[in-house]
Amino acid sequence: MKKFIFILLIILSTTIFTNSGVFQNIAMQYFNYLSQGEYEKAMEISNDIMKKSVNAKQLEAIWKNIEQVYGKLNQILKVSFQTVNQYEVYTITAKFEKINLNVIISIDKDGLIAGLHFNQAEETKWKTPKYANVNLFEIKHVFINSLPGELTIPKNAEKIPAVILIHGSGPNDMDETIGPNKVFKDIAYGLSSNGIAVLRYNKRTLYPEKMSKHDTIKEETIEDVIFAINFLKKQSFVDKIYLLGHSLGAYIAPYIASTNKDVNGLILLGTPARNLEELMIDQFKFLETITKNDYTNYISTLEKLINNEIPENEEILGASAKYFYDLRNYNPQKFIKNLQIPILMIFGKNDYQVSTKEYEIFKEILKDKKNIKIILFDNLTHLFSEGEKSPYEYLKENHVSEDVIQTIINWIKEVDNDDSNNN
Repeated sequence: MKKFIFILLIILSTTIFTNSGVFQNIAMQYFNYLSQGEYEKAMEISNDIMKKSVNAKQLEAIWKNIEQVYGKLNQILKVSFQTVNQYEVYTITAKFEKINLNVIISIDKDGLIAGLHFNQAEETKWKTPKYANVNLFEIKHVFINSLPGELTIPKNAEKIPAVILIHGSGPNDMDETIGPNKVFKDIAYGLSSNGIAVLRYNKRTLYPEKMSKHDTIKEETIEDVIFAINFLKKQSFVDKIYLLGHSLGAYIAPYIASTNKDVNGLILLGTPARNLEELMIDQFKFLETITKNDYTNYISTLEKLINNEIPENEEILGASAKYFYDLRNYNPQKFIKNLQIPILMIFGKNDYQVSTKEYEIFKEILKDKKNIKIILFDNLTHLFSEGEKSPYEYLKENHVSEDVIQTIINWIKEVDNDDSNNN
């Protein structure tokens, strides 16, 4: 099973959002110090009032008591923020073995920790985005090559476009759930509220028993996408089939389209132009500025990988070197220029994982391709929701931008109209 996560943040009472907190990174660093047992470091970023209230040994006793009662920390579920008087207050909702807890951290105007509280968290529930109307479509439960999935079908559908969603890296469910966010569910519900069928399904990496350490992207993803294409071809209401890839899914989609005549168009969100190991080095360097952690060893290993100095069977960040070497064969630059089908490429200016460097590469190499439309949105992260350029943004409850959803809808309608006029 491929365990490496392209979304690197995995390495790592409900409040209402106002503007992004200035001291968000400090709150997250304090939480990391607690969870990693670095209590002296936690005290170093606390204010005098906090230091008089609790010392490092007491802080250790508090955290260990939390773990004794509720079990070990499993993961961060979400982060929310509000301003209370002169303090910025961050609520980090964390999943422990026995319960979900809110870890509430207050920060004073000088950027120092001023308070720490805990309470039981309510269950985090996804909310339907405002641009979706569940009364306008039906949900059909399906299996794609043995993988559970859902097909959202606009009511009274007859000869309509259908979109297959292709995940990014890691063990993703059909919703592409990341923290409290569900990127693919937002997209599916948004498009199917506007006359477009959408097929999404759990990624194969979600099931270790279905994977082998020798698998490449072909077994991990491509074979299931081809199955999904053939599945949609058999649906009487489907007119045209589009592939929508996100991140690594966008990286491989041009290859799939180049080998499958049943693909009528591509929608690519956050497409890497360079090989994955090159992007990951940039990601680690950026994360060093945010988290203050040292990723030198990871960067050094990836540099060796770039130079083909690592044996194929050696594991790197949860995947074999062979996986990375093989993935280079699918780099979109090799295929996208030769495609004649309509292609929509969308990038976010605040995406630190697939940065504007990738956008600039594609803008240059595709400048003469009239069938390809490339858009860069301000203020959008790698999840294509509004936010700062930070991994911690993924832990905030948000939705895929309505502008992105509407851009996709308009583009599909425009492509369909052009085809109708040409026939």
